[in-house]
Amino acid sequence: MAGSLAAIVVVGLIYVHPAFLIPHPVPRVPAVPSAPAPPLLPERYLVAYDFLTPADGWALVEDGAVAAPSFWVFKTTDAASHWQRQFAGSASSPTAGPLKIQFFDRNNGLMALGGTGPVYRTGDGGAHWTALTVPTLSYSQVFFSDRLHGWILGTLVSLDQRTTASQFFSTSDAGDHWVALPPPPAFLFAGKGGFSEVAFRGPSEGWMGGAASQPTVYSTIDGGVTWLTRPLPVTSGKGGFDAGSAPLLESAVYVLPGAGVLAVVFDQNGSPAGLTSFDGGSTWRRLPPPPGETSYSDFVFQDTFHWWAMRNGTLFKSSDAGRSWKEVAQQLDEWDYVPQVLDAKHAWARMVAPVPGPAPNLGTGLATSADGGVHWTPVNVPKPS
Repeated sequence: MAGSLAAIVVVGLIYVHPAFLIPHPVPRVPAVPSAPAPPLLPERYLVAYDFLTPADGWALVEDGAVAAPSFWVFKTTDAASHWQRQFAGSASSPTAGPLKIQFFDRNNGLMALGGTGPVYRTGDGGAHWTALTVPTLSYSQVFFSDRLHGWILGTLVSLDQRTTASQFFSTSDAGDHWVALPPPPAFLFAGKGGFSEVAFRGPSEGWMGGAASQPTVYSTIDGGVTWLTRPLPVTSGKGGFDAGSAPLLESAVYVLPGAGVLAVVFDQNGSPAGLTSFDGGSTWRRLPPPPGETSYSDFVFQDTFHWWAMRNGTLFKSSDAGRSWKEVAQQLDEWDYVPQVLDAKHAWARMVAPVPGPAPNLGTGLATSADGGVHWTPVNVPKPS
């Protein structure tokens, strides 16, 4: 009888709760659909962008895979939904420096292929371009503070390749004529990161870095005719900063929008220190290290005090000129974003594969943000062919 009762109980439980003997299927978590691959410019092409508004911008593209590279200028007026090819040309040799395209307003702009490449200007929004006659140098960089005032800083290598002399020129008529200036006090053949070797705020005030036995940058208030030495209050040795003296230190400087400068000095090991000055270099404030995995070359300036720094998809912002930072967004994809900030809400960013990174480097993309960099939307890239 006891066995019969037990059997009745078991059968009853199975009838009421069959799941006691029939296992539940494991619930499936819906797969999160992967984001579609953004439009890419193949990795053989070098590209530089410049945007004036959330809708209007230009791109300079060069074929970096051939000995005599072709290059193109494109324009968009609809936030990169479409790109219009405006100009095509060819260079005599591969680009030796970074591409540069810069517009001062909707009509006036310039482009430079870098190093030994040609320099062009436009006065009709890119519909027509005129090649500038510039001084012949072995390597040079071009900097314009506005559409009329510009400078060329470069090197001239002797015929026997044994000596190198620095050369410095300025123009006040948009590049029609160039005037030789006295040799600059210091010159770095190759700059660090994204910082300019020479930068001007208007026709008169300029700054440049260099190499010296003590941390130093240089400033001018007469358009580069004369320069003042601006020592930086840091010391350096073989073990890094604050460890005595070192025989050679490299410095770079960036002019902030509106007012002030950021100086970065590198010791022999390449370790950087950043400082800011807002009184023409009379006094300097030491900055904390860059936030997260960023470096000083990742700094982008919205205005004098509002800065962005982005690396490996993580965006930091500062509202006090780099004295403190706050993480504001993180992009969970396999792209590194290199932004150009227009204002507090709007920015563009070139998308590049991180190095090292899990994704193959198939090229570069382009994205735009309308909420201060919290979200980014990939858009079309110009197509050379």
